[in-house]
Amino acid sequence: MLKLNNTTDKILAGILIIGIVFVGYTIFGNGTKNINIGKTKSDNVSGVTSKKRVAKNKEVIKGGQVWVEFDKKELKAGDNFEAKIYADTAGEKIGAFNMYFKFDPKNVTINIKKGENGLMPGNDTLKYMIMANPNDVSKGSYRFAGITATNHAKGQRTNLAIINLTAVKKFQIDTNFDWLKVNELASDLGKSFDIDYLQKNIVIK
Repeated sequence: MLKLNNTTDKILAGILIIGIVFVGYTIFGNGTKNINIGKTKSDNVSGVTSKKRVAKNKEVIKGGQVWVEFDKKELKAGDNFEAKIYADTAGEKIGAFNMYFKFDPKNVTINIKKGENGLMPGNDTLKYMIMANPNDVSKGSYRFAGITATNHAKGQRTNLAIINLTAVKKFQIDTNFDWLKVNELASDLGKSFDIDYLQKNIVIK
């Protein structure tokens, strides 16, 4: 059992419990009603297309970016591969994330036998509590989240999570497909990042 030795420990524990309840409700309940994402706009910088979603009615931190990296490009039926979720928050600490991984179920499925329902913490979130809901996998949607009150990840290339995948048939990774949707990416203080979706689904050969 965790022993709380001082007031700071108790405060952090309280924050973590509240956060876990919120993330769990969002992932396994009807939390999609709490999405703080407003209007969408597109831009093109240095040839990289991005989609920016601006949080509405909430204090935000500018400059958040998210993207997906795959470890294979050409797949055949039965091949296992990974999708790594990354974020760049310009040095700001990440307290929680809540996202959808989107895919074509005719090509891909989640390998729920590996990790926690197909999800593993990223290299930078090993101390986070992570969870996933595979109930909508047949519809091409996979919800996952992570939260922590301490040991916050930060940096320009922060590996938030690893999703284990299996190819249903022979296909090639489509770098123009919108693989990721972010419900929430928040700082250690609970402020939302102004997310910029980078369409650079990098294939590691």
